Amino acid sequence: MKTIARQHAKRTGFSLIEVLVSMSVVALGLLAVVSFQSRLTAESGESKAKVEATALAQARIEELRNYTNSARTVDEFNALFTAGNEGADTSITGVNSTFNRREAFTTNGNRKQVNVQVAWTDRGNNSHSVVLSAELGWESPRSVGDIGRDTTIAHVGSPTGRAHLGEGQLPPNATTTPNDDGTEIYDDGSGDLKLVVGNDIVLTLEDACQNGSCLNFVKIKGRIYIDTATQSQLDPGEVFVKASDAAYCQRYYVTYDGAGNPTAHPVDNNTTSALTTASGDYEYFDYTCYLGGGWHGNIGILLAGGIAQSDKFCQGDPVTTDAWAEPVIAARRAYRGMLYKVDASTANGKQQNANGDNIYYSIGVGDAIVLPDPDTSDKTHDFVIASLAVSATEGSNCKTQGIMVRPDSVVGGVSGALFEGIPTDFVCLNPSYIDSFDSTVYGVENTCPYDPTDPPAARHILSGTIDVVADVSQAANVELISVNTSDGPGNCTRGVFSFSGAAYSATYTCDVYDWGNGWNGYIQINPNSYAIACNDDGSIDGLADQRMNMTSIGADGSGKDFGCAAGNIVVVTGTVTSGHTNRKLSSASISIVGGSCLVDADGMGYSCTTGVFDTETWTGTITFTPASGKVCGTDVNPTTGVATLTNLAPGIYTRDLWVNHNTSCP
Repeated sequence: MKTIARQHAKRTGFSLIEVLVSMSVVALGLLAVVSFQSRLTAESGESKAKVEATALAQARIEELRNYTNSARTVDEFNALFTAGNEGADTSITGVNSTFNRREAFTTNGNRKQVNVQVAWTDRGNNSHSVVLSAELGWESPRSVGDIGRDTTIAHVGSPTGRAHLGEGQLPPNATTTPNDDGTEIYDDGSGDLKLVVGNDIVLTLEDACQNGSCLNFVKIKGRIYIDTATQSQLDPGEVFVKASDAAYCQRYYVTYDGAGNPTAHPVDNNTTSALTTASGDYEYFDYTCYLGGGWHGNIGILLAGGIAQSDKFCQGDPVTTDAWAEPVIAARRAYRGMLYKVDASTANGKQQNANGDNIYYSIGVGDAIVLPDPDTSDKTHDFVIASLAVSATEGSNCKTQGIMVRPDSVVGGVSGALFEGIPTDFVCLNPSYIDSFDSTVYGVENTCPYDPTDPPAARHILSGTIDVVADVSQAANVELISVNTSDGPGNCTRGVFSFSGAAYSATYTCDVYDWGNGWNGYIQINPNSYAIACNDDGSIDGLADQRMNMTSIGADGSGKDFGCAAGNIVVVTGTVTSGHTNRKLSSASISIVGGSCLVDADGMGYSCTTGVFDTETWTGTITFTPASGKVCGTDVNPTTGVATLTNLAPGIYTRDLWVNHNTSCP
């Protein structure tokens, strides 16, 4: 028995080689653990140092923002933040490393750009740094105290408005009023109105019902189009519409039975299809965002998988000739009204800052407003979702890449007309849609001078005269003449026309806004009547037409004059379609003395106006010059780009174009 036991023990022991192999494996494992721990410790130290460096940079920026003890006037502010006045580097002994901090100042118009860099060296002698930037503008140190003391002045309300997010669920057997989108309205008798989805109360409008009548929610309506050529894998349920602050956006589409009765189909996260246009170029559904009066904010698009750099959201009007209405690429649309504070001590009666620029305040939308106004517009606030190259960030790509000009966009023979009148990424609520305000304190203009989500650094005033050769029978048409800038339709004010001999004369002024490098844009005169033609003399930009193109305007200016004449006029307009970014119009000219052509900034549209002619009809040519390729269209010779037009009576005519890569036109 002992012999057997010994033999068994011998069989179950370990050889020296096995022991050595085991020890090697354990040693390698321990080395890996030690290496991992060392690397983890190093990375942790680097991460802590980066956090500490960021905090030091942020603390310095906050210190610089609190400049009022060092700068009591705008001159002292400019001296304090002058390039080259940064001082010596500062060494800071921190918890995780020794840091070196430096700052640099640059001037950006009336503002100062501050860059704070914090650098350090880690244990491995590797250099690291973080840089934080901020922009400072002069503000009087006593401004906060002035606001606190001025208890007689009412201030503009917050952007949230008079609604707040929901309160529980709908009570059993409650009576509701259905909307046309799958939501319902519940009046609980307390004076509040509730927006209901299913059994959930998602939004409450406070104090909506008074004395037996109720104010409804504000509604902003639009449509989401998915460009199927570039976003074929995107389902409607993956597209979310969101509004800032207290709001609820309902997604839905509507179908009709044989009798024309509508049925709303809510879109949820599982919706894989909605409606499509005739040839399937676009899949689409509608949205309505419910808000409270007083709200101002943003409505934007989110995608279930996140927004990639190739995801593009087109907004704007693809058939317009106005620069401010051209398509843009942006994932959100901002809604604001703008007020100025009345100040009798200034020349224009508006509160101004130290530089003489008007000060504006944001204000929200009025109670129960529906946007767009169903009484004045049949176009909603749409988005067109596409996929384009990462570098395609300019709004012109919405046309040159075909996104907004697919065959299904053609309405009345005009490519892109399906999206005509759609606003860009900013909607001004002035003056008709803004909330109530104290008119003894504030005033409102007919439009917003600029997009307040991107405020300028300075304002400049440009002025000129308008002379019109016409007799008294044209008085009504003369009064239709207006002036605008490329920034928008409301930045120019025209004086009253006076009549003397055989001519009318008036002056005008335009506010233009400088974002730090001078204003670039144009002033345009609009006859608004096909009995009057207007041009400048070409002294500003070398072109005698309806626009004065200007660059780097950094001060006020005068002498921006226009001349007009009454008589027979022909206007020819059109859009340009192409399949490539570079194939667009470069210029256009018309063969008549006093005639002129305007080409859209993106080269995807034009408008040509004849001078005044005495005959019953006009015959002539328009020469189109493309940036590349050949111009195709009705009556256009693709080899020369010349369109021959014959016997046109006074009026407006449409001639759409296609820019092709060769002389073979479709």
